[in-house]
Amino acid sequence: MNDPDDPPQAGIALGGDDPPQAGIAVGGDDPPQAGIALGEDDPPQAGIALGGDDPPQALDDADAVFGPDVPPQAELSNDPADSPEEEEEASVPGAADSSKRFGIRKLLSLDATPLAGAVAPRASASGIELLGSFGLPAPRPSRESLTHVDPLVSTGESPFRFGVPDGASAAALMETFVVPRYLAPAGELLLELLAVGESAQIVHVDCSTGFPDATLLERLPGAELYGCDPSASAIQLAQSKAAAASLSAEYLVSSATSTPFPSGAFTHALTLDLAPEARAGVFSELQRLLAPGGQLLVTLLLRGSAQELTCLIREYAVASDRAELSRSLDLLSAARPTPEMVVGELEAMGFQYVEVEHRRISLSFRSGRDFLEDPVCRMLLFPETERLLRHSLSPALDHVRTAIDRYWSTEPFELVLSLGCVSARRAGN
Repeated sequence: MNDPDDPPQAGIALGGDDPPQAGIAVGGDDPPQAGIALGEDDPPQAGIALGGDDPPQALDDADAVFGPDVPPQAELSNDPADSPEEEEEASVPGAADSSKRFGIRKLLSLDATPLAGAVAPRASASGIELLGSFGLPAPRPSRESLTHVDPLVSTGESPFRFGVPDGASAAALMETFVVPRYLAPAGELLLELLAVGESAQIVHVDCSTGFPDATLLERLPGAELYGCDPSASAIQLAQSKAAAASLSAEYLVSSATSTPFPSGAFTHALTLDLAPEARAGVFSELQRLLAPGGQLLVTLLLRGSAQELTCLIREYAVASDRAELSRSLDLLSAARPTPEMVVGELEAMGFQYVEVEHRRISLSFRSGRDFLEDPVCRMLLFPETERLLRHSLSPALDHVRTAIDRYWSTEPFELVLSLGCVSARRAGN
Protein backbone atom coordinates (compact mmCIF):
# COMPACT_ATOMS: atom_id res chain seq x y z
CA MET A 1 0.00 0.00 0.00
CA ASN A 2 1.21 3.46 -0.80
CA ASP A 3 1.26 6.64 1.23
CA PRO A 4 -1.20 9.21 -0.19
CA ASP A 5 1.65 11.66 -0.66
CA ASP A 6 3.80 9.24 -2.62
CA PRO A 7 3.52 9.14 -6.40
CA PRO A 8 1.08 6.41 -7.46
CA GLN A 9 2.52 3.08 -8.53
CA ALA A 10 1.09 1.36 -11.52
CA GLY A 11 -0.40 -2.06 -11.90
CA ILE A 12 0.96 -5.51 -12.18
CA ALA A 13 2.34 -7.98 -14.64
CA LEU A 14 0.05 -10.89 -15.36
CA GLY A 15 2.43 -13.79 -15.55
CA GLY A 16 3.50 -16.41 -12.99
CA ASP A 17 4.81 -15.10 -9.69
CA ASP A 18 6.37 -11.94 -10.99
CA PRO A 19 6.05 -8.92 -8.66
CA PRO A 20 3.99 -5.89 -9.69
CA GLN A 21 5.56 -3.76 -12.38
CA ALA A 22 5.70 -0.03 -12.71
CA GLY A 23 3.01 1.65 -14.67
CA ILE A 24 2.05 4.20 -17.22
CA ALA A 25 1.65 7.94 -17.07
CA VAL A 26 -1.78 9.07 -18.11
CA GLY A 27 -2.30 11.44 -20.99
CA GLY A 28 -4.76 14.28 -20.93
CA ASP A 29 -7.46 12.82 -23.09
CA ASP A 30 -10.59 14.91 -23.20
CA PRO A 31 -13.70 12.89 -22.34
CA PRO A 32 -16.32 12.56 -25.06
CA GLN A 33 -19.26 14.89 -24.91
CA ALA A 34 -22.91 14.00 -25.17
CA GLY A 35 -25.62 16.21 -26.53
CA ILE A 36 -29.11 17.15 -25.43
CA ALA A 37 -31.61 19.04 -27.50
CA LEU A 38 -33.22 21.59 -25.21
CA GLY A 39 -36.46 23.25 -26.17
CA GLU A 40 -38.17 25.97 -24.21
CA ASP A 41 -41.16 23.78 -23.41
CA ASP A 42 -39.93 20.40 -24.51
CA PRO A 43 -38.43 17.84 -22.11
CA PRO A 44 -34.70 17.32 -22.55
CA GLN A 45 -33.70 14.66 -25.05
CA ALA A 46 -30.33 12.93 -25.26
CA GLY A 47 -28.29 13.42 -28.39
CA ILE A 48 -26.97 9.92 -28.73
CA ALA A 49 -27.16 9.45 -32.47
CA LEU A 50 -23.69 9.98 -33.87
CA GLY A 51 -24.30 9.44 -37.55
CA GLY A 52 -22.84 11.36 -40.50
CA ASP A 53 -20.12 13.92 -40.06
CA ASP A 54 -21.81 16.04 -37.41
CA PRO A 55 -19.93 16.07 -34.10
CA PRO A 56 -21.91 15.49 -30.90
CA GLN A 57 -23.00 18.69 -29.17
CA ALA A 58 -22.30 19.36 -25.52
CA LEU A 59 -24.95 20.30 -23.02
CA ASP A 60 -24.12 23.83 -21.91
CA ASP A 61 -25.97 24.28 -18.67
CA ALA A 62 -27.22 21.88 -16.03
CA ASP A 63 -29.94 24.40 -15.15
CA ALA A 64 -31.49 23.62 -18.50
CA VAL A 65 -32.52 20.28 -17.01
CA PHE A 66 -32.28 20.80 -13.27
CA GLY A 67 -34.51 23.20 -11.40
CA PRO A 68 -34.81 23.78 -7.66
CA ASP A 69 -38.37 22.47 -7.63
CA VAL A 70 -38.10 19.66 -10.16
CA PRO A 71 -39.95 16.61 -8.76
CA PRO A 72 -38.20 13.22 -8.58
CA GLN A 73 -38.45 10.94 -11.62
CA ALA A 74 -39.02 7.82 -10.79
CA GLU A 75 -25.36 -3.74 -32.52
CA LEU A 76 -24.05 -4.26 -34.64
CA SER A 77 -23.69 -6.65 -37.57
CA ASN A 78 -22.42 -10.15 -37.02
CA ASP A 79 -19.93 -11.43 -39.54
CA PRO A 80 -21.58 -14.37 -41.37
CA ALA A 81 -18.20 -16.08 -41.50
CA ASP A 82 -18.18 -16.24 -37.73
CA SER A 83 -21.67 -17.77 -37.50
CA PRO A 84 -22.78 -21.27 -38.40
CA GLU A 85 -26.00 -19.91 -39.80
CA GLU A 86 -27.24 -16.57 -41.03
CA GLU A 87 -28.28 -14.03 -38.44
CA GLU A 88 -30.32 -10.90 -38.58
CA GLU A 89 -28.23 -7.79 -37.94
CA ALA A 90 -28.82 -5.79 -34.81
CA SER A 91 -28.48 -2.04 -35.14
CA VAL A 92 -27.84 0.86 -32.86
CA PRO A 93 -28.87 4.38 -33.89
CA GLY A 94 -25.91 6.14 -35.43
CA ALA A 95 -23.74 3.05 -35.63
CA ALA A 96 -21.74 2.70 -38.82
CA ASP A 97 -20.69 -0.55 -40.45
CA SER A 98 -17.18 -1.59 -39.54
CA SER A 99 -14.95 -4.47 -40.50
CA LYS A 100 -13.80 -4.58 -36.88
CA ARG A 101 -17.21 -5.76 -35.63
CA PHE A 102 -17.62 -9.36 -34.61
CA GLY A 103 -20.41 -11.57 -33.25
CA ILE A 104 -21.51 -11.93 -29.65
CA ARG A 105 -22.89 -15.44 -30.09
CA LYS A 106 -19.60 -17.15 -29.35
CA LEU A 107 -19.32 -15.30 -26.06
CA LEU A 108 -22.83 -15.83 -24.73
CA SER A 109 -23.87 -19.19 -26.18
CA LEU A 110 -22.61 -22.30 -27.85
CA ASP A 111 -25.71 -22.79 -29.98
CA ALA A 112 -27.04 -20.77 -32.92
CA THR A 113 -29.52 -18.69 -30.96
CA PRO A 114 -29.17 -15.11 -32.24
CA LEU A 115 -28.45 -12.50 -29.60
CA ALA A 116 -28.60 -8.76 -30.17
CA GLY A 117 -26.52 -5.83 -29.18
CA ALA A 118 -22.93 -6.77 -28.29
CA VAL A 119 -19.93 -8.77 -29.39
CA ALA A 120 -17.58 -11.36 -28.03
CA PRO A 121 -13.95 -11.64 -27.15
CA ARG A 122 -11.87 -13.14 -29.94
CA ALA A 123 -13.14 -16.69 -30.34
CA SER A 124 -12.27 -19.93 -32.10
CA ALA A 125 -14.02 -23.25 -32.47
CA SER A 126 -12.42 -24.36 -29.21
CA GLY A 127 -13.72 -21.44 -27.17
CA ILE A 128 -12.62 -17.98 -26.12
CA GLU A 129 -8.94 -17.39 -26.78
CA LEU A 130 -6.91 -14.95 -24.72
CA LEU A 131 -4.02 -14.16 -27.03
CA GLY A 132 -0.87 -12.08 -26.88
CA SER A 133 1.73 -11.40 -24.25
CA PHE A 134 -0.46 -12.14 -21.21
CA GLY A 135 0.06 -15.90 -21.64
CA LEU A 136 -3.33 -16.67 -20.11
CA PRO A 137 -5.27 -19.88 -20.72
CA ALA A 138 -8.11 -20.14 -23.19
CA PRO A 139 -11.16 -21.06 -21.07
CA ARG A 140 -14.15 -22.56 -22.80
CA PRO A 141 -17.56 -21.40 -21.54
CA SER A 142 -19.83 -24.29 -20.73
CA ARG A 143 -23.46 -24.42 -21.77
CA GLU A 144 -24.40 -25.01 -18.14
CA SER A 145 -22.69 -21.78 -17.06
CA LEU A 146 -24.86 -19.81 -19.47
CA THR A 147 -28.26 -21.34 -18.80
CA HIS A 148 -29.06 -18.78 -16.10
CA VAL A 149 -28.64 -15.90 -18.53
CA ASP A 150 -31.58 -14.08 -20.02
CA PRO A 151 -29.33 -12.24 -22.48
CA LEU A 152 -29.76 -8.60 -23.31
CA VAL A 153 -33.11 -8.22 -21.60
CA SER A 154 -33.35 -4.72 -20.19
CA THR A 155 -33.93 -4.50 -16.48
CA GLY A 156 -35.41 -1.04 -17.00
CA GLU A 157 -34.14 2.38 -16.00
CA SER A 158 -33.21 2.90 -12.38
CA PRO A 159 -35.05 5.98 -11.12
CA PHE A 160 -32.86 8.95 -10.22
CA ARG A 161 -33.71 10.93 -7.15
CA PHE A 162 -33.59 14.64 -6.32
CA GLY A 163 -35.14 15.84 -9.58
CA VAL A 164 -32.68 14.16 -11.93
CA PRO A 165 -34.36 13.02 -15.16
CA ASP A 166 -34.27 9.38 -16.11
CA GLY A 167 -33.50 7.65 -19.40
CA ALA A 168 -31.68 9.39 -22.21
CA SER A 169 -31.44 12.73 -20.42
CA ALA A 170 -29.68 11.12 -17.45
CA ALA A 171 -27.22 9.37 -19.76
CA ALA A 172 -26.37 12.63 -21.49
CA LEU A 173 -25.96 14.44 -18.17
CA MET A 174 -23.63 11.70 -17.01
CA GLU A 175 -21.51 12.06 -20.14
CA THR A 176 -21.50 15.85 -20.23
CA PHE A 177 -21.12 16.79 -16.55
CA VAL A 178 -20.30 13.80 -14.34
CA VAL A 179 -17.56 12.26 -16.48
CA PRO A 180 -15.29 15.34 -16.80
CA ARG A 181 -15.99 16.68 -13.30
CA TYR A 182 -15.94 13.50 -11.22
CA LEU A 183 -15.14 10.31 -13.14
CA ALA A 184 -12.14 11.71 -15.05
CA PRO A 185 -9.82 11.72 -11.98
CA ALA A 186 -10.92 8.16 -11.19
CA GLY A 187 -10.20 7.12 -14.77
CA GLU A 188 -6.73 8.68 -14.65
CA LEU A 189 -5.89 6.82 -11.43
CA LEU A 190 -7.13 3.55 -12.90
CA LEU A 191 -5.05 4.01 -16.05
CA GLU A 192 -1.92 4.56 -13.95
CA LEU A 193 -2.40 1.11 -12.41
CA LEU A 194 -3.26 -0.65 -15.67
CA ALA A 195 -1.15 -3.70 -16.53
CA VAL A 196 -0.31 -3.55 -20.23
CA GLY A 197 0.02 -6.24 -22.86
CA GLU A 198 -1.26 -7.20 -26.29
CA SER A 199 -4.65 -8.60 -27.31
CA ALA A 200 -6.26 -8.02 -23.91
CA GLN A 201 -9.85 -8.97 -23.23
CA ILE A 202 -11.48 -6.30 -21.01
CA VAL A 203 -14.83 -6.36 -19.24
CA HIS A 204 -16.20 -3.09 -17.83
CA VAL A 205 -18.99 -3.72 -15.32
CA ASP A 206 -21.41 -0.87 -14.53
CA CYS A 207 -19.83 0.95 -17.45
CA SER A 208 -22.46 3.73 -17.69
CA THR A 209 -21.71 5.69 -20.90
CA GLY A 210 -18.38 3.94 -21.52
CA PHE A 211 -15.69 6.06 -19.85
CA PRO A 212 -12.67 5.60 -19.98
CA ASP A 213 -12.99 2.77 -22.50
CA ALA A 214 -11.53 4.61 -25.51
CA THR A 215 -8.34 5.40 -23.60
CA LEU A 216 -8.12 1.84 -22.28
CA LEU A 217 -8.17 0.54 -25.84
CA GLU A 218 -5.42 3.00 -26.78
CA ARG A 219 -3.24 1.75 -23.91
CA LEU A 220 -3.73 -1.93 -24.77
CA PRO A 221 -2.84 -2.76 -28.40
CA GLY A 222 -5.23 -5.19 -30.02
CA ALA A 223 -7.58 -5.20 -27.03
CA GLU A 224 -11.30 -5.89 -27.18
CA LEU A 225 -13.69 -4.48 -24.58
CA TYR A 226 -17.14 -5.53 -23.40
CA GLY A 227 -19.25 -3.36 -21.13
CA CYS A 228 -22.53 -3.80 -19.29
CA ASP A 229 -24.80 -1.51 -17.31
CA PRO A 230 -28.41 -1.71 -16.06
CA SER A 231 -29.33 1.52 -17.90
CA ALA A 232 -30.41 0.89 -21.50
CA SER A 233 -29.96 4.59 -22.33
CA ALA A 234 -26.40 4.66 -21.02
CA ILE A 235 -25.61 1.51 -23.01
CA GLN A 236 -27.06 3.03 -26.18
CA LEU A 237 -24.89 6.12 -25.77
CA ALA A 238 -21.79 4.03 -25.04
CA GLN A 239 -22.46 1.89 -28.12
CA SER A 240 -22.97 4.93 -30.33
CA LYS A 241 -19.69 6.45 -29.16
CA ALA A 242 -17.83 3.21 -29.81
CA ALA A 243 -19.31 2.88 -33.30
CA ALA A 244 -18.49 6.49 -34.18
CA ALA A 245 -14.86 5.98 -33.12
CA SER A 246 -14.59 2.49 -34.70
CA LEU A 247 -13.59 1.00 -31.36
CA SER A 248 -13.43 -2.74 -30.69
CA ALA A 249 -15.99 -2.33 -27.92
CA GLU A 250 -19.49 -3.65 -27.42
CA TYR A 251 -22.09 -3.08 -24.72
CA LEU A 252 -25.16 -4.79 -23.35
CA VAL A 253 -27.75 -4.29 -20.62
CA SER A 254 -27.00 -6.28 -17.48
CA SER A 255 -26.70 -5.95 -13.73
CA ALA A 256 -23.25 -5.74 -12.18
CA THR A 257 -23.54 -8.87 -10.04
CA SER A 258 -24.97 -11.28 -12.63
CA THR A 259 -23.42 -10.57 -16.01
CA PRO A 260 -23.93 -12.90 -19.01
CA PHE A 261 -20.22 -13.22 -19.77
CA PRO A 262 -18.43 -16.57 -19.34
CA SER A 263 -16.19 -17.30 -16.39
CA GLY A 264 -12.43 -16.82 -16.71
CA ALA A 265 -12.60 -15.09 -20.10
CA PHE A 266 -10.96 -11.73 -19.39
CA THR A 267 -7.49 -10.36 -18.72
CA HIS A 268 -8.90 -7.20 -17.11
CA ALA A 269 -12.13 -6.62 -15.15
CA LEU A 270 -12.99 -3.13 -13.95
CA THR A 271 -15.64 -0.82 -12.58
CA LEU A 272 -15.63 2.87 -11.61
CA ASP A 273 -17.30 4.47 -8.58
CA LEU A 274 -18.23 1.25 -6.80
CA ALA A 275 -20.93 1.79 -4.15
CA PRO A 276 -19.79 0.85 -0.61
CA GLU A 277 -22.62 -1.60 -0.04
CA ALA A 278 -21.99 -3.34 -3.39
CA ARG A 279 -18.37 -4.33 -2.77
CA ALA A 280 -18.89 -8.00 -1.92
CA GLY A 281 -21.19 -8.77 -4.85
CA VAL A 282 -19.19 -6.89 -7.47
CA PHE A 283 -15.82 -8.20 -6.26
CA SER A 284 -17.19 -11.73 -6.51
CA GLU A 285 -18.48 -11.21 -10.06
CA LEU A 286 -15.24 -9.62 -11.24
CA GLN A 287 -13.32 -12.55 -9.76
CA ARG A 288 -15.53 -14.97 -11.70
CA LEU A 289 -14.95 -13.13 -14.96
CA LEU A 290 -11.16 -12.91 -14.66
CA ALA A 291 -8.80 -15.54 -16.04
CA PRO A 292 -6.10 -16.72 -13.62
CA GLY A 293 -3.53 -13.94 -13.40
CA GLY A 294 -6.02 -11.35 -14.67
CA GLN A 295 -6.17 -7.86 -13.21
CA LEU A 296 -9.02 -6.39 -11.18
CA LEU A 297 -9.29 -2.58 -11.25
CA VAL A 298 -11.89 -0.77 -9.14
CA THR A 299 -12.30 2.86 -8.10
CA LEU A 300 -14.38 3.88 -5.09
CA LEU A 301 -14.73 6.57 -2.44
CA LEU A 302 -12.82 5.84 0.76
CA ARG A 303 -13.59 6.71 4.36
CA GLY A 304 -13.33 10.42 5.06
CA SER A 305 -15.03 11.49 1.82
CA ALA A 306 -17.58 14.33 1.87
CA GLN A 307 -17.10 15.16 5.55
CA GLU A 308 -18.30 18.70 4.85
CA LEU A 309 -21.72 17.38 3.85
CA THR A 310 -21.83 15.05 6.86
CA CYS A 311 -21.13 17.97 9.22
CA LEU A 312 -23.92 20.08 7.72
CA ILE A 313 -26.41 17.22 7.96
CA ARG A 314 -25.37 16.67 11.59
CA GLU A 315 -25.96 20.35 12.27
CA TYR A 316 -29.49 19.95 10.88
CA ALA A 317 -30.06 16.80 12.97
CA VAL A 318 -29.07 18.59 16.19
CA ALA A 319 -31.10 21.72 15.40
CA SER A 320 -34.22 19.68 14.59
CA ASP A 321 -33.75 17.21 17.47
CA ARG A 322 -33.35 14.22 15.14
CA ALA A 323 -31.39 11.88 17.40
CA GLU A 324 -31.90 8.87 15.10
CA LEU A 325 -30.41 10.82 12.19
CA SER A 326 -27.37 11.71 14.31
CA ARG A 327 -26.82 8.03 15.08
CA SER A 328 -27.14 7.16 11.38
CA LEU A 329 -24.47 9.73 10.56
CA ASP A 330 -22.03 7.77 12.72
CA LEU A 331 -22.83 4.68 10.65
CA LEU A 332 -22.41 6.69 7.44
CA SER A 333 -18.86 7.61 8.39
CA ALA A 334 -18.02 3.93 8.91
CA ALA A 335 -19.80 2.66 5.78
CA ARG A 336 -17.08 3.70 3.34
CA PRO A 337 -14.01 1.48 3.58
CA THR A 338 -10.43 2.26 4.46
CA PRO A 339 -7.65 1.08 2.12
CA GLU A 340 -6.77 -1.59 4.68
CA MET A 341 -10.33 -2.92 4.64
CA VAL A 342 -10.35 -3.24 0.84
CA VAL A 343 -7.00 -5.05 0.84
CA GLY A 344 -8.23 -7.44 3.51
CA GLU A 345 -11.46 -8.20 1.68
CA LEU A 346 -9.73 -9.03 -1.59
CA GLU A 347 -6.95 -11.06 0.00
CA ALA A 348 -9.59 -13.08 1.85
CA MET A 349 -11.11 -13.90 -1.55
CA GLY A 350 -7.76 -15.19 -2.77
CA PHE A 351 -6.55 -12.20 -4.79
CA GLN A 352 -2.83 -11.53 -4.92
CA TYR A 353 -0.69 -8.38 -5.24
CA VAL A 354 -3.48 -6.20 -3.84
CA GLU A 355 -2.66 -2.50 -3.66
CA VAL A 356 -4.74 0.63 -3.16
CA GLU A 357 -3.70 4.02 -4.49
CA HIS A 358 -5.59 7.01 -3.14
CA ARG A 359 -5.65 10.74 -3.61
CA ARG A 360 -7.85 13.61 -2.59
CA ILE A 361 -9.92 15.54 -5.08
CA SER A 362 -11.96 18.67 -4.42
CA LEU A 363 -15.24 19.78 -6.01
CA SER A 364 -15.95 23.50 -5.84
CA PHE A 365 -19.42 25.09 -5.66
CA ARG A 366 -20.31 28.77 -5.94
CA SER A 367 -23.37 28.65 -3.66
CA GLY A 368 -25.75 26.36 -1.82
CA ARG A 369 -28.01 26.18 -4.84
CA ASP A 370 -25.07 25.33 -7.06
CA PHE A 371 -24.23 22.45 -4.72
CA LEU A 372 -27.78 21.09 -4.61
CA GLU A 373 -28.24 21.30 -8.40
CA ASP A 374 -24.87 19.87 -9.43
CA PRO A 375 -25.28 16.64 -11.47
CA VAL A 376 -22.53 14.88 -9.50
CA CYS A 377 -24.44 15.50 -6.28
CA ARG A 378 -27.88 14.71 -7.63
CA MET A 379 -26.94 11.61 -9.58
CA LEU A 380 -24.26 10.08 -7.32
CA LEU A 381 -23.49 11.70 -3.98
CA PHE A 382 -26.99 12.40 -2.65
CA PRO A 383 -28.49 9.01 -3.57
CA GLU A 384 -25.50 7.17 -2.08
CA THR A 385 -25.64 9.25 1.12
CA GLU A 386 -29.35 8.56 1.49
CA ARG A 387 -28.87 4.81 0.97
CA LEU A 388 -26.14 4.66 3.59
CA LEU A 389 -28.07 6.83 6.06
CA ARG A 390 -31.32 4.91 5.54
CA HIS A 391 -33.08 8.22 6.08
CA SER A 392 -34.57 10.63 3.59
CA LEU A 393 -32.02 13.30 2.82
CA SER A 394 -34.49 15.77 1.36
CA PRO A 395 -35.51 17.46 4.66
CA ALA A 396 -31.87 18.24 5.44
CA LEU A 397 -31.00 19.72 2.05
CA ASP A 398 -32.73 23.04 2.60
CA HIS A 399 -30.63 23.53 5.73
CA VAL A 400 -27.50 22.48 3.82
CA ARG A 401 -28.16 25.07 1.12
CA THR A 402 -28.77 27.85 3.65
CA ALA A 403 -25.71 26.91 5.70
CA ILE A 404 -23.42 26.92 2.65
CA ASP A 405 -24.63 30.40 1.67
CA ARG A 406 -24.07 31.63 5.23
CA TYR A 407 -20.69 30.03 6.02
CA TRP A 408 -19.14 30.32 2.54
CA SER A 409 -20.62 33.64 1.46
CA THR A 410 -17.26 35.07 0.34
CA GLU A 411 -15.58 31.95 -1.05
CA PRO A 412 -16.52 28.74 -2.85
CA PHE A 413 -17.73 25.74 -0.88
CA GLU A 414 -15.21 22.89 -1.30
CA LEU A 415 -16.27 19.25 -1.00
CA VAL A 416 -13.26 16.97 -0.48
CA LEU A 417 -13.40 13.35 -1.62
CA SER A 418 -10.89 10.59 -0.88
CA LEU A 419 -10.68 8.65 -4.12
CA GLY A 420 -9.21 5.16 -4.13
CA CYS A 421 -8.26 2.75 -6.89
CA VAL A 422 -7.57 -0.89 -6.11
CA SER A 423 -5.51 -3.18 -8.30
CA ALA A 424 -5.36 -6.91 -7.66
CA ARG A 425 -4.53 -10.10 -9.52
CA ARG A 426 -6.64 -13.22 -9.54
CA ALA A 427 -4.69 -16.15 -8.17
CA GLY A 428 -3.83 -19.12 -10.36
CA ASN A 429 -1.52 -20.11 -13.18
